[in-house]
Amino acid sequence: MTKIMEKKFLKLGTLALLVSSAVFFSACSTSTQSEEGEEESTEMSEEEAEGEEAEEVEAPASPRMETMDEMGTTSVTLNWGSPGVKDRAIWGELVPWGEVWRAGANETSKVTFGSDVVIGETTVEAGTYGLLIIPQEEGDWTVIVTTQYDRDEHGIWGSMGYDETTDVVRVDVTPTWADESEERLKWGSEEGAITFAWEKARLSIPFSPAE
Repeated sequence: MTKIMEKKFLKLGTLALLVSSAVFFSACSTSTQSEEGEEESTEMSEEEAEGEEAEEVEAPASPRMETMDEMGTTSVTLNWGSPGVKDRAIWGELVPWGEVWRAGANETSKVTFGSDVVIGETTVEAGTYGLLIIPQEEGDWTVIVTTQYDRDEHGIWGSMGYDETTDVVRVDVTPTWADESEERLKWGSEEGAITFAWEKARLSIPFSPAE
């Protein structure tokens, strides 16, 4: 082999080595960038997940509440949205006088009787009903038991869509006023009565098992 040919082979070998090295370092760089990109993407995903979890944990302003009591031959289940007073003027301000009110927040407040009961002089059959109130600045308040309680089935949400012809019974109740304020609106039941409390207003709606 001549010296000229040896020099050509030597140059080709050197060139091949340089090309191989460049390809190797390029591959390593691409791999590193890919791994870093994946790690960065994972971190963003975790942050988003933490944000979603925080939203789920945050309590609603007016949580939905439910109570159920067994009383003699019947049961009474109450379901309502429970707003807070939050230093607001409630009666005559947030809740106007003389207007039909949902007696809670958001969806219509509901009562379910496990058996027939008597409210006022009316027999109310076992089942679920909407509960509404008309507060008055002076005198008795009116409690309404209506067959409307569901937006999809009855076209009512809160008191919007309420139809007076769906009333099962209306009963007038004298409110009492407590010294201490009840922060969260509360429905309940005790022997012979459904109870209501919010801010300083208190109501007791008598009922009895139907014979």
